[in-house]
Amino acid sequence: MSIHPSSTPTDRLQLPIRRQTSTRFDRDNVAFVDVDASMADRLTTGPNRMTLAIRDLYSSQLPIDHLGYFMYNHPEGVIVGLHPHSPKLLEEQQAGLNDVSADGEWLSEPLKTTVKALEEHLPDSLSPTVGTFSFGGFGTEPVTTFRLVMENKQTVAPRENVSNADVLAFLEEFRNEPFLYYCHIRRQPTKLPEAYEYQVVVRIALFDPDYQLTTTADLKRLVEDGHPHDPTDVFSELGVASNISVFRETVGISPWDGQLLVRGDAPVETLEEIRPLLSGNQEYIELLRGRYGADDLYDHTCAYTSLMLRERDLGHFVGLGGVQPTVDMWQRVPGKTVMDLETLTQQPEYLEPKPLEVSIDSDPEEDDAIATATRSTANDGTARHWGIIKIAARTFREQGCNVYIPRENTESRPDLWIQTPSGEILAVEVESSTKSKAANLFTNVTRQAMWGYQTIVVMDPGLDDDGTPKSATTAVNWAVNKLAKPMKQLGETETLVHNTTSTITVDGATLLLPEGISEARWWLTWDNEYVLRHDGEVLARGPATAPLSEFEFNLPRLYTIEEAGEKTYVVEAADGARLHTYASADDLTRTKLKAPHRPVDLAHLQFVDSIYSYDDADHQLVHHEITAKWDSPQATERHERSHEDAFSTFTISKQGERIWEDECRPFIRQWIGSLSSFGPPAKNIYGEHRQDYTTRRANSTDTGKEKFYDNLTFRYDRGLIAPTTPGLETTPQFPEEFDVEPADVLKEPLIYGLEDRAMALNETPGEPESGDNPDPDADE
Repeated sequence: MSIHPSSTPTDRLQLPIRRQTSTRFDRDNVAFVDVDASMADRLTTGPNRMTLAIRDLYSSQLPIDHLGYFMYNHPEGVIVGLHPHSPKLLEEQQAGLNDVSADGEWLSEPLKTTVKALEEHLPDSLSPTVGTFSFGGFGTEPVTTFRLVMENKQTVAPRENVSNADVLAFLEEFRNEPFLYYCHIRRQPTKLPEAYEYQVVVRIALFDPDYQLTTTADLKRLVEDGHPHDPTDVFSELGVASNISVFRETVGISPWDGQLLVRGDAPVETLEEIRPLLSGNQEYIELLRGRYGADDLYDHTCAYTSLMLRERDLGHFVGLGGVQPTVDMWQRVPGKTVMDLETLTQQPEYLEPKPLEVSIDSDPEEDDAIATATRSTANDGTARHWGIIKIAARTFREQGCNVYIPRENTESRPDLWIQTPSGEILAVEVESSTKSKAANLFTNVTRQAMWGYQTIVVMDPGLDDDGTPKSATTAVNWAVNKLAKPMKQLGETETLVHNTTSTITVDGATLLLPEGISEARWWLTWDNEYVLRHDGEVLARGPATAPLSEFEFNLPRLYTIEEAGEKTYVVEAADGARLHTYASADDLTRTKLKAPHRPVDLAHLQFVDSIYSYDDADHQLVHHEITAKWDSPQATERHERSHEDAFSTFTISKQGERIWEDECRPFIRQWIGSLSSFGPPAKNIYGEHRQDYTTRRANSTDTGKEKFYDNLTFRYDRGLIAPTTPGLETTPQFPEEFDVEPADVLKEPLIYGLEDRAMALNETPGEPESGDNPDPDADE
């Protein structure tokens, strides 16, 4: 179906990115909730929601002995994290969740159950995301940290008796202060008296330089006047005190020389013995370590170093809350970098949609060819998907474009072709962001790139179960994250890739994963090999450019035997030994092996022209302009952070390897330039502002002054073309109105190192595209 136009060119996308700095204290497998500042007045049941989620987690069948609760603020809201601990090694599983994360991260227990517990009690406007809690932004050097203690043998005031003395009051009081709030939670109902169930250690680290107790002068002011902003004051009506206040009572000031001295009844003889406790520095070290115990000296200063709580009282100290800060609280803390949700999950930041004038006539003519078109092939998708395709077609038509909706019944085509007034041809793909869709997005943009065309991506945020539209910002963010960094996880020397929905069949048998494994984890190595492992054992491997039939598999396989109209399902081990026989496919307990997505480049953003989202309320498209977080007007800061992000994402350290500058410089300059309003970095700045993290050398004897980066290599090679690469053996179809000669339909591929498809076709045997034969039983 081709439509003539009834006029503005699309803009480039720009991506916000932050680099996560790792430390040896980082917590893997953390469930995060990002509470936007806009929810400050709307999230009134936050403490109860978090308490119920924690209760459900401990009530599960999992052996949970400790739970870490993190909370800190940033200019746009509050980040809350839950980190469950189990004393046992639990079986890894794939969580069957809708909104755990944009792409369904590989979840192991107890994280999977933690996310489910949060989903059960979070409001619809919030969704849990998984990632790593890194202390890199906060630093590992000790800072003043308060620990809540009980001075006498009393209990915390019941929740129903005291108001405005809880974690939400703390958030409001410290809305403009840089802090890290941490609770170490244990549930021990059989060991605690009466109805008390929880034993909680609360620590609050303050990072403002004015609040540190590092010098003797600082400690003298503390002894004389108290701390200038003690967070314990917020909770004082509950009957709690702090480590700093109780240890302050053990120190005095000499009336003779004005020096600090230890009081006669103190448990130590010298000031130096008590300084780490008086300053709160020791508690920050214990926060990093995640320990709940306390120094023996506490026995002489307070009754209890942890808080004994009923289930209801837990809401004093844990919860979900939003605040509206009026300043960037982290700007005044040298060396500290606040980490937003995308940093913690190794994804770019959330984006702010900026609607452009792309609305359409809501009352089209009855004979409008697009408005009256109906679905005719399976490729048209659901009624919703088809409806958005038509809205996109009408939108671009009203902008002056020729529009063509392909009607051929084949998966090897985009949802829509448009031809701009300047004659440029672009593909349009309507995408959704469910956990299995990352490989679909890559397949679509790669196919058009193989043909030589860029793609406009239109994201469909989808609807909640109650019909409420989901966040367009989140959907667009997901798409841009994946296109800019198409890796599922970054390892030190390997890269975890996404899975496709296609199963792998060898010699007529469908390959299966071992018992207890529900998702394949394919790693792509720096020397271009796909490796599938579990518990250190290699289950499959093969070259990145080889067909799957040439891979080595050490996996069980499923055969179907049909006799007299009856089917029998047989599972055999890799050596041919029969393991199981089933009368029905429903009885099969093993998971079918999915093929890995095969990236053709380190990034796919260069294949995309622009990005839109579908607005359910107004039934129109919203164009999204994306700006990098490091895109600062300060050139030094911009170049340092952008290069650091690029090198830390796309390269790995490898002794003896090197990357020639003329190989990586064009790619990194293009990547940075597409994400910056200031364009690509200049040549002299390119080499000048990343000496601290990338060694650049030149050797006149070996290289003739050609520059290279020493002991460094790409995560994998660019331009990896496999037999299953989308678009390799298919050709686009255009209407006559586009006026494209048959010989010009295929243009030079946009893929690095590939001047013509014939180069790849001559080197790779034919094989169906990975998306052409999806597993009909797949639930993805």
